[in-house]
Amino acid sequence: DMRLFVPSTNEITVIDPGMSLAFAQEPRSIEEIMQFNPHQTERIHVEGVVLAQLPGEGLYLRGVDGAIWVGTDFEEQLSPGRMVSVVGFPRPGELRPVLLDAIIKVRDETQVPSPLVLSAEQVFDRPVDGELVTLEARLVDLLERPGNSMLLLQAERLAFSARLLDAAPMAGRLQPGSWLRLTGICVTTGELRTDTDPGSGNLVPAETRPTGFSLIIRAQSDIELLQAPPWWTPARVRNLLLVMAGLTAGVFLWGAILRHKVSEQTVVIAERIEMERVAEERARIARELHDTLEQELVGIKMALDTAASRID
Repeated sequence: DMRLFVPSTNEITVIDPGMSLAFAQEPRSIEEIMQFNPHQTERIHVEGVVLAQLPGEGLYLRGVDGAIWVGTDFEEQLSPGRMVSVVGFPRPGELRPVLLDAIIKVRDETQVPSPLVLSAEQVFDRPVDGELVTLEARLVDLLERPGNSMLLLQAERLAFSARLLDAAPMAGRLQPGSWLRLTGICVTTGELRTDTDPGSGNLVPAETRPTGFSLIIRAQSDIELLQAPPWWTPARVRNLLLVMAGLTAGVFLWGAILRHKVSEQTVVIAERIEMERVAEERARIARELHDTLEQELVGIKMALDTAASRID
């Protein structure tokens, strides 16, 4: 360890005034930040309007020629449209540069930011990472999570998600199949693609291009219901098919039970018919015996009685 003892503050000379010097810089545009040196360590100064703030993480800022993510632990809540001055360290992001460890100075001016109206496919054709955009899409599913909600959306054969920062539940307001107009911060993801050098045929690095995107929705007021879902939603169709399948299974079961009951009744009826047939046959035999054989026996008895009396 080494210690340095200074007799007084007069022996201390400020070489770099720090934040005051940084804020005294001429504000730079977003396009100028695109040309920064990756090894640069000095802070740079930018000005713009707040598009959205993520508490504890940072904010999205729009300058005169683009938008940028500013990482900061600034605790004061900034509403969209507030003008600020920012000093931070530029760093390369996935698609665009970002400012980290930023210091925020809030200005008195306000300017309501207007969103860029785009289609889902136009997101890949324009540098809109970090920008406030408005687009239309169909709600596929809604996932309620503690503190926020996640919307799964589809538009023009493109699937993407939107994170709602508002903690209020949305399940009662939005139903899958609804057609929505959403306003939020566009966060794009990309990958570094390679091209083939026409001369040598070797692969050479190309620019990073967007491959997907998501939205950060600031409040429920940024979601507009354009068209309610049709009554025949997939869930209702599924429920109807389940009910029909249950009814069909019930009909088959009832038919099987009915056939079993009919079979049992058929056996009982057959047994009863057989018993009645036997009874009728016995009655017929009894009648025949009574009408023929019994009469003959009675006649023989009378004849014998008559013969016996004459012998005496």
